[in-house]
Amino acid sequence: MNGLHEEGIFRINGSQNRTLKQELEKLFHLYYNNSSRESTEEIFTVLNKYNIYDICSVLKQFIRELPDPLLTQDLLEAFILVPKITDFLQQIQVLNLLILLINDSHRNTLEAILYLFNDIANHEQLNKMTVNNIATIMAPNLFPDLALKKRSKQMEGMKEMESIMERAKDSFYITKTLIFNHLVLFHVPPYLIAQIQRRRK
Repeated sequence: MNGLHEEGIFRINGSQNRTLKQELEKLFHLYYNNSSRESTEEIFTVLNKYNIYDICSVLKQFIRELPDPLLTQDLLEAFILVPKITDFLQQIQVLNLLILLINDSHRNTLEAILYLFNDIANHEQLNKMTVNNIATIMAPNLFPDLALKKRSKQMEGMKEMESIMERAKDSFYITKTLIFNHLVLFHVPPYLIAQIQRRRK
């Protein structure tokens, strides 16, 4: 099974199969408690029982329904403000620091998912999924609108609609930027290491 080549991966909806979801959750815990060759083989045995669209639908559902969003509730609003920064390099620096503030389990999951999205985009000639396509689909899952809904109760009409559209645009931009720059966002930046080393002297 090479899902990277499947046209419309993550775009075409599959079945949100409850059995598949339960099996994947079980395998997730198995792998993280024992990342052996046997557990890896068991994961592929289960995955090969389902089509790629079902697996992607369950993954989107998993991300969307996390009790604490992947970018974490505490940092979600900080992420959504990044597009307001006019300098792109400063945007990357801020995203880098925000990601380093995320707890280990969420950060590791985010890194793996962004790596997957980038890999999918690298096969866009076969799967027809560009970074823009992926960001459009995944942004609502990475940026659930819980906080917006609370605020929108106090808004009316056009103002509320403008706020929703602005948030959608910003969440798309951040998701796209995370995918494009995932290789540099999960490491402590050199300038910060240099500052720490200077303080130790």
